[in-house]
Formats: sequence, C-alpha cells, structure tokens
Amino acid sequence: MTNNVDSSPFFISVNFFAVHTPIMIETDSSLLKPNVNGQSFTSPYEPKVSRYQTMLKVMDEEIGNIMKTAPNNTYFIFMSDNGGLESVVPSNDPLRGSKKTAFNGGINSPLIISYNGINGGQKNQSLVNIMDLSATLTDIFDGQATMNYKTKLFEGSTLLPIFLENSLVSHDYYVKSTYSKGSNAAFVRNWKYVKHSNVEYLFDWRKDWFEQNDLSNKMPDTLNLLRNDYLYWDSLNNI
Repeated sequence: MTNNVDSSPFFISVNFFAVHTPIMIETDSSLLKPNVNGQSFTSPYEPKVSRYQTMLKVMDEEIGNIMKTAPNNTYFIFMSDNGGLESVVPSNDPLRGSKKTAFNGGINSPLIISYNGINGGQKNQSLVNIMDLSATLTDIFDGQATMNYKTKLFEGSTLLPIFLENSLVSHDYYVKSTYSKGSNAAFVRNWKYVKHSNVEYLFDWRKDWFEQNDLSNKMPDTLNLLRNDYLYWDSLNNI
C-alpha cells in the first residue's frame, strides 16, 4: 500500500487466524492481563479468556496499522464468520447458543464498514449476510448490482442504502449446519424458524433477537409454513 503512489485501485483480503482455537499468544506478550472497562477480567475460564482477549487486542492493533497505512479513499470492511465457541468463552450472553448452532449466538457476528464518505458511528439492525458484499461492492464501483441480482449472478442484495441513508435492508436467509447434531434456520420476513437437535423453534426475530420466547406451540401454522419453506430451499441447494 505504501508503494501505491499512482493511486491505482487495489483490493486486499486480510484473514486473521485470531481469534480462533488454539488460543495461543507470544510468551513475552505485555498483554497477558487485559482489562475490561478498566477492571481486571477474571472467570473460571482463566487463563484461557485472558489469552483470548490478548489475541483480540493484537488483532485490533494490526487492523489499526493497516488503516493508518491505506489511502484515505479506502473502503474497510470488517466481519467475522460465527459466534463464540462455548469451550473457549463462558457464553455468548445475551444471545442464545454458540458456534455450530443456528441460534443467534452462533450466527450473529459484527459487520463494520468504514469510508471517509460515510457518517461514522451509525448503527443499523438490518439482517445481512456475507453474500451481500459482492452486490454491494459492485454497486459502489460500477452500479450494476441491481441488474446482476435480477439475472441471478449475485445471491445477495446491495447494502448501499444502509451506509448512505442508514435505512433498513433485509431479505430472507437460510442457514444449514453440517455439524453432527444439525442446526438449521430460516429467516422469512420477521419470523425465524430453527431446528436444533431435532427440536423445532419459532421466534419473531425483530422483537426477540435474544430468542427467549419460543412461539412454535402458539403458532403451529407459521411454524409449518417456515419448515416447508426451509425444506424447499434445502432441496434446491443440496448442501
């Protein structure tokens, strides 16, 4: 990036192994005792949690170094792939579940987009997916995302209205876990269907993001509709 003096466009994908198992840090790290809100963090999971936090802090510093080096007109997109693993951290509270599940504690992760033309500090509760980034980047750079989406070249939708207008953007999503227990989900409008370890759940995800109120017994018709919707999607994709 420092040699990019001719202002040529560039794309860089930096995939940090941190934070991930095995939870490892350099033995001479000065960050062995990170603090949370100014207080030392202790739990029954020590010292693993301290090492986990150290990995997170080191990653954050390295991302900062990249951002300091890149030109001012660079788009930065930061994301993670899944929620925390309960064998490493105590829980994903207040979210339910963890990695390997289709509950929000397993699939809800941060997406941060930064650019000097975007008002900083905005928060948006749109339901989005990593597949939306292809349509979004195409929309930013040549304006063809809408056309390509209609011709099925992209599975996702552009997120441009989110960080230009801070408006809500959403479409239906489906989640299938290939882990042995099986944990699958369908987001259709405001409803979320989950089948985890052969038990079915129904949530109104817009009102109940923490998944505390299972509506499967109260709304069997909606449950059946979303189950069939998921099964149809699954039959088309053969994952």
